[in-house]
Amino acid sequence: EGAEQQVLSVTDAAKPAKGSPAVPAEQRSQPGAEKTVPLHDATVMRRVRTLLQGLSVVTADGSRSSVGKAASVLLQHLQECGTDTVILTAAAPDSSVCVLAGCAGVGHGTLGQQQQLLTTDSSMAAARCNLQSSKQPYLYYSASSAGAAGNCPQDWQQLHEQYGLQSFLAVKVDAGDGSVGVMTLASLSSSAFLEPWWEPVLNMSLPRLVPLLGHPLMAGICKIAHELHQLTAKSDHKAYMTAMLQRSAAVLEQLTGMKLSLRLGLANDDGSCLLLQYLRGGDDSAWHAAATTAGASALQQLVLPMQGTLFAEAAFAKATRMVADTNAYAQALARISGDVLLGEQHDRSLVVVPLLLGESQHCAALYVASSQPGEFTTAKQSICALASMLQLLLEQQLLQDGAMERLWDGIELPEVSQQQPQQSRGLEDEAEEHEEAP
Repeated sequence: EGAEQQVLSVTDAAKPAKGSPAVPAEQRSQPGAEKTVPLHDATVMRRVRTLLQGLSVVTADGSRSSVGKAASVLLQHLQECGTDTVILTAAAPDSSVCVLAGCAGVGHGTLGQQQQLLTTDSSMAAARCNLQSSKQPYLYYSASSAGAAGNCPQDWQQLHEQYGLQSFLAVKVDAGDGSVGVMTLASLSSSAFLEPWWEPVLNMSLPRLVPLLGHPLMAGICKIAHELHQLTAKSDHKAYMTAMLQRSAAVLEQLTGMKLSLRLGLANDDGSCLLLQYLRGGDDSAWHAAATTAGASALQQLVLPMQGTLFAEAAFAKATRMVADTNAYAQALARISGDVLLGEQHDRSLVVVPLLLGESQHCAALYVASSQPGEFTTAKQSICALASMLQLLLEQQLLQDGAMERLWDGIELPEVSQQQPQQSRGLEDEAEEHEEAP
């Protein structure tokens, strides 16, 4: 038995509302179908009302955690309708770069693995659905065996092989001026999601997902990922980092109303040295002039001993570190962390978000700085959500094909790391100091 592949299409004779799955005519005309649908439809409509109530209380803040809650709500209310898995994917319009924003149900452990949170393969189900025209906003497969599942997109094949999921329906989430992502439903039963009442279920549910997947932070991240994916094949590391820092700063400024600058910190293999990458700047106008300049010329690099840096503190604690006022910080401490005050920068406040890249847990950090003193209270959630997504992009850029090693090969390390081996451990020293503290 071959796979039953249906890219569902809309006919002029019976055209459902935009974004809804069409039920094949032969199924709609089966004997007795009209007798069973009204009774079940009433039950489904009651469940949809409670589903919409559940989605209405999910806060749309642009984070993956909020979208994950929405996936759980969808599964809770659609499980009795035959749904065993819900996957919510964010993506820019007509882009193959997809961010797994939330999932619930069978197979969520596999889906939640780090390497699957960001996909750039256009053959994956969500990407294929997102790239389809608005006249075919959904993708449907049903398979009853491993052989039949061979025709499915690769990620659906994996879910079938590992968890026995047999029916898959992916539907675009349309915001009116373009899609903001894809909702995928999967079932352990074959030929699921073909009942006529799925049309109103999706018609009413999908619009509630637009504020979540189309939130300015989530949408901004997807746009950044799309643009950086286009740069990957034809640009060097400096051009990639310049674009990442520029685009990310613009997204945060739009969300917070603050003028911000970003830096990236990377530890070397033994944790003894810190590489800071940032855009050339000075006062605000100079920084923004640099931020609008295309190319890698604006990117600056600075190498510091790791020991005593805010990076080391954040990496050890696995928590953000903040300096609310760099002037007060400099006056209060006899030894100033080398990564707080950079010569040509005029930052008055700074927050450092630690990142762990890949299975090797390679240490990195996102620095967000402002020309005004402050505690980043209102911006913290957006900063952490952005940092989480940049972590995925950095993994793809730096942990493949020896990119990290090549980055450090041409960098001269500080003399302290060579002349004073007892101080070269950096991150390890931080751990020892914290263990000895009362």
